[in-house]
Amino acid sequence: MEEGIALLRNDFAKANISVEQMAFLTKQWYKSVLARIHIYAFCIELAVESSDDLLSSAAACIETEAAAAAGNAAYMLPSMYNHDCGKLSLFLAYARLDYKGKLC
Repeated sequence: MEEGIALLRNDFAKANISVEQMAFLTKQWYKSVLARIHIYAFCIELAVESSDDLLSSAAACIETEAAAAAGNAAYMLPSMYNHDCGKLSLFLAYARLDYKGKLC
């Protein structure tokens, strides 16, 4: 995190922003901005059909491209009720699962 703050301060300095104008740039401010950026950056993966392999499935979920996500979750069954995405998002999620049902 310190590296990110240092890079940001350096970029501000290159843009001729004064030290007084950079007074807001604290570690707490930087952490809060990162939290807001990553608030919706999470990954949900469906676990394998067999619960015997649940641990390795969860480990694979964390090690994949979702590593850039702020969090990960592995569900045994898909659930479209735990979020507030629009119908288009639901359609895309169902299409990815080869869902043949009807959207409300």
